Amino acid sequence: MGDYIMLTRIIVSYYSMLVEISIWVVLFGSLISFWKMTGSFFGAIIGSAVIFALLAVNIGGFLMIDDIRKTLNRLEKQKRKN
Repeated sequence: MGDYIMLTRIIVSYYSMLVEISIWVVLFGSLISFWKMTGSFFGAIIGSAVIFALLAVNIGGFLMIDDIRKTLNRLEKQKRKN
């Protein structure tokens, strides 16, 4: 059972990094896709901005929860030192 705890902690610790990498990949892919669809750089920027807004709404909550978790862990460590 100890191995599963280690695996879950690894997944949780790298979750925000994986989400951030996936957001950048999606934004870069949307920039290329919208550039090909619209044929202009301005259309690509507008399309990527829309995709960014959708990603912020859909994934931002998970990143906020992860940030709160990290803050609580940091506060807990500080409390243990005192």
